[in-house]
Amino acid sequence: MRRRIVKPNTRSFTGRHVLPDGSGDVRFESGLERDFLTLLSLRDDVREIVEQPLTIDIVWPGGQVRRYTPDFKVTYADRVVLYEVKYREQLRKLWPTHRHKFLQARAWANSQGLRFRIVTDLTIRTVRFENARLLSPYLGIEPDAGMAQAITDGLAHGPRTVLDLAQTLCPERWDRARFYAALWPMLANRSLRMDPRAPLGMDLLVGLSS
Repeated sequence: MRRRIVKPNTRSFTGRHVLPDGSGDVRFESGLERDFLTLLSLRDDVREIVEQPLTIDIVWPGGQVRRYTPDFKVTYADRVVLYEVKYREQLRKLWPTHRHKFLQARAWANSQGLRFRIVTDLTIRTVRFENARLLSPYLGIEPDAGMAQAITDGLAHGPRTVLDLAQTLCPERWDRARFYAALWPMLANRSLRMDPRAPLGMDLLVGLSS
């Protein structure tokens, strides 16, 4: 069950994704893997992400033993999941020859108290991902203290839409850049709450984090 190390190369899309808490980075080997890591970046229940975490011996019909390495191991607050990340069209083509491997990987994970899941572009590139992609650059950024306090005070009596809050705090359109410069970091760093499945925009309902 040795861990496989992802090395940079010039033949595929590889890179490093910096973890939001600054504890390190995780390598990826495709644009879809990068997007999967971005999707996880705004979740507050993720405790650890490890790329190519371990290698499983898969016994095939006929007795051959082949090795399989999942793409990521993600430790959540309440579970640990091994992930295989594939484009759905690629998965469809590979399924007849890879089905046994994935089923065996799931059985092995279950025997270890883990979970195994295959995720595709269909489940990764969602509204939640678009929100994470837009907000992730604001992770770790401190908003203007005065505007942040004004936003907090404006939400004291309950959630409001972004448009309603902007019009109240900055009646003049030319002055709203200050509002958004504070709002996005507050959402990214979870000082404010929102439905991650709702698109970012003027109709987005935001509230104070509990």
